[in-house]
Amino acid sequence: MKSFVLALMVMGIASASPIKLFEPAGFAKAGAFFLTQEVTDHLLVSPNWDRIVGLRGGETIQIDVASNRKLMGRVARIDERGGGNRTIFARIDGDEEGQMLLVLEANCLSATIQLPDSHELFSLRFAGNGLYAMCRQDAMLFPPCDEPIAVHSESGEVVDGSIASTENVVIDVLVAYTPQARDVAGSTNQMLSRIQLMIDESNQAYSASLMPVRLRLVHRVEATGYTESSNFSTNLSRLRNTSDGHMDDVHTLREQYSADMVALIVSGGSACGVAYLMSTLSTDFRTSAFSVSAIGCATGYYTFGHELGHNQGSHHDRANAGTALYPYSYGWRFYGTNGTQYRTILAYSPGTRIQRFSNPNVNFQGTPTGILNSEENARSITNAAPTVRQFYAPRPGDVDRNGCVDDLDLAMVLDQFGDKAITLADVDSNGVVDDRDLAIVLNNFGSGCI
Repeated sequence: MKSFVLALMVMGIASASPIKLFEPAGFAKAGAFFLTQEVTDHLLVSPNWDRIVGLRGGETIQIDVASNRKLMGRVARIDERGGGNRTIFARIDGDEEGQMLLVLEANCLSATIQLPDSHELFSLRFAGNGLYAMCRQDAMLFPPCDEPIAVHSESGEVVDGSIASTENVVIDVLVAYTPQARDVAGSTNQMLSRIQLMIDESNQAYSASLMPVRLRLVHRVEATGYTESSNFSTNLSRLRNTSDGHMDDVHTLREQYSADMVALIVSGGSACGVAYLMSTLSTDFRTSAFSVSAIGCATGYYTFGHELGHNQGSHHDRANAGTALYPYSYGWRFYGTNGTQYRTILAYSPGTRIQRFSNPNVNFQGTPTGILNSEENARSITNAAPTVRQFYAPRPGDVDRNGCVDDLDLAMVLDQFGDKAITLADVDSNGVVDDRDLAIVLNNFGSGCI
């Protein structure tokens, strides 16, 4: 009997052991392609693929971030996108707001780990030869964001966004990337993984900021043949121009995939990003809904979501901003009850940037993250969202966005049926692929087909 009880105890201890996601594998040589300017230290790691693929919600995990340091955490949830693609959201022990987002996409990994209490940021980057690098980043070494370029649109269609909704407003995004950015990522598939992380981080920020808004990634494409300018504004104007010989095919793809906003990822430069700012609420702004982000800043530092925020009418903190969409479309800096200075996603330094858009109804470290009627980026983006999502409205049921509702659309819904993620197969944008999506495809079957 004693041996039986002892065996049960051993089994219990074994089952409670944390799942080790990575095995330490040394260090890279100085000058490695993934060691961008803000990386101060790194550890090469080998992923435990079977464990990552097999992770389930609630399980305890171990993450090696340095040769002598291990983080413990617990899986909060997992978003499944079909085809083995998934995003793992985990809470990190010992840090009130500590979290990890780990993306598995196209058989490649990308991740960020945020530890706001200790002002630490880690990112997982491909290092070649099957290895990854757990990179420690210093937020003070990131380049600044360029000033957004305000655009005053004509009075086109405006959709009221002030009425509360029980479902999220979903905005479709197309992401292009330069060959140079792809080289920094390590491969095309690694680039696809990084882009998915950009989307997931932005949606996590919307959720944490109590915003009924979500982004949906409708297409990723390499800007083949394009050579980056060292000037971010030049890259931005080239992206926006439809017939200058630079990235013109992006506009054709945008129309095909009905993308409300278009983002370009570049390899780096003197800034983290730049975008056009919607200063007048109108669907006419669709011709200016473009942004540029440096790949090293896009995740972890939240530059991707920051620049899209400009497209949605939001500006920086008042000390570093001009006219915005609403009188309250501004970011916020504040001190937590722990005495540390923080700043929301749209705010400039000083302060540790947190994964929140300014909102007086959301606290961080015991302090409101915004000021009522003054610093409310969350409210601003929420109110603009119904108009932004009408920049390009897709044909109902056209899941693959090829202009025709057919067997291919039906197959995509059936393949992802039950997945809980905002994908193209989530036709009604409620966060799960279910009977409602199937019904929309069937009710519109044959629409647009020749």
